[in-house]
Amino acid sequence: MRAGTAADVGHCLQLWRAAVLQRDGSAADGAALEAQILRSKTKFDGEVNAFLIAEDASGITGFVLALPHEPLGPGSHLALLGIDPRAQRQGVGRSLLLGLAEFRREQGDEYLDLRVLPGNTGARRLYESLGWRVSGEPVPHEVTGVPFQRYVLQL
Repeated sequence: MRAGTAADVGHCLQLWRAAVLQRDGSAADGAALEAQILRSKTKFDGEVNAFLIAEDASGITGFVLALPHEPLGPGSHLALLGIDPRAQRQGVGRSLLLGLAEFRREQGDEYLDLRVLPGNTGARRLYESLGWRVSGEPVPHEVTGVPFQRYVLQL
């Protein structure tokens, strides 16, 4: 695992697109996906609390991006977690989440939070196995309107 750089952003956005298409399959809405990719790109342009990359001999296998929590507080928001579909179920997501938690704990964060699709059972099982807990009721995503569930990890 290493810190991400500006040179990694384009590859990470391509990986994000592939991961979303893998997750959503034939239900993927092309226009909504492109809007999400454009919105995701802007997340790399602002203040970043952590940008971590996982890679192997073939290149980047996953990434995680954490931003300052809004409203500002003693935590960070896990904005993006993308795993190359070829590397899923190989511990890449787990390693990135553990690395993020350790790094942000060392930086003084008290918690991390994220949002996940309620039907994304694989991701939810992963989060819950690492101590993340459901917080509140699902709320609509700003771009797609699809309900997302908030999870919180106390550090």
